[in-house]
Amino acid sequence: MEKRRKVLIATGIYPPDIGGPATYARNLSTELVRLGWEVLILTYGDDNQETGVTEETEKKIIKVSRRQDKLSRYGKYFLAAWRLAKKSDIIYALDPLSAGLPAGLAARLRGCPAVLRLGGDWLWEKAVEAGRTVLPLAAYYEHRDDWPQTEKWRAFLLRVALKFFKLIIFSTAWQRDIYTNYFGLKKEKTAIIANPCHVAGPARLAPFKKEVVFAGRLLKLKNLARLLTAWQTLDTQDTILAIYGEGPERSNLQKMIAEQKLEKRVLLQPAVRTKELLAIIARSLFVVIPSLSEISPNLALESLAAGKAVLLTQENGLEPEIKNLAVLYNPLDVNDLKDKIACLLDKQKRAAIENKIKSGLLEKRSWRDVAAEHQVYFARIT
Repeated sequence: MEKRRKVLIATGIYPPDIGGPATYARNLSTELVRLGWEVLILTYGDDNQETGVTEETEKKIIKVSRRQDKLSRYGKYFLAAWRLAKKSDIIYALDPLSAGLPAGLAARLRGCPAVLRLGGDWLWEKAVEAGRTVLPLAAYYEHRDDWPQTEKWRAFLLRVALKFFKLIIFSTAWQRDIYTNYFGLKKEKTAIIANPCHVAGPARLAPFKKEVVFAGRLLKLKNLARLLTAWQTLDTQDTILAIYGEGPERSNLQKMIAEQKLEKRVLLQPAVRTKELLAIIARSLFVVIPSLSEISPNLALESLAAGKAVLLTQENGLEPEIKNLAVLYNPLDVNDLKDKIACLLDKQKRAAIENKIKSGLLEKRSWRDVAAEHQVYFARIT
């Protein structure tokens, strides 16, 4: 009987935590198990417990407590990765620093091949949230000569972490090109695995509502303050802007909604799970994603796949044929955002855009497809 191959997925968050890496780790690991892999998951949690294999998931989840200082947290994560690397055929990290740095170092010292996935951009995201930049992703790197020394040290730390991995996986060529240009990555050391894109059938049957929808983490980089400013100046009649999500900007958004007297025109809602979100999208007027930059926005892909119009930042990494289906705007220009929202609020113009979307060729991709592509790349380096 052939021995099952074992992968250690190193991630900073895992459900019930909310966020892209958590969702990616859960869904990818489930499909890898179905493809015959044995899966270990190393993550941070609110306690220091270890959960065993269950019949439902066939995954073992090891948690390192995040309720300690950063040095202790990273040290314990490294020790756990060191111990688990001995049992693993490959280590797959889903972020470059909190998981990637300790797991990558453990892999290097153990001689275990390691792969890193970059779904976001740690350096730029941290800079935006800390108020060190208001620039979109590409412009942020173009102005790297203007970075303060502390920012350059963070870039150096990221460059060190990247060296621990035999292969780095991106979701778009756009982000890969940024990293080959500014971090000196060799293209042959990289791969592109696009995000999944699917629509749940029942969501199409949901009753219609006059809502414009945003869903995601409430962060500065999502550019929601500019969205509220644009919305406040528009005559939206009885249309509601519904914002679904949680995050550090929630209190600031609540304050802004009150100050601009938008309580009857904007709903700030809790985060919802994917199935419910797809139903919300299906009954909405259109979806808005006003972020400073988006590398490969799942919300845009799933909305377009459902035939819904999407207003999206022009600073994104989607392929040209997909970009052509969305309505793009300059994320630094509130007037452009206002004009594009007004366009999509027009029923006839929105219908023309939806017809264009429905006639476009948008590739449907399942998590099984994504897992199968990972399996091919894993085989090449082990």
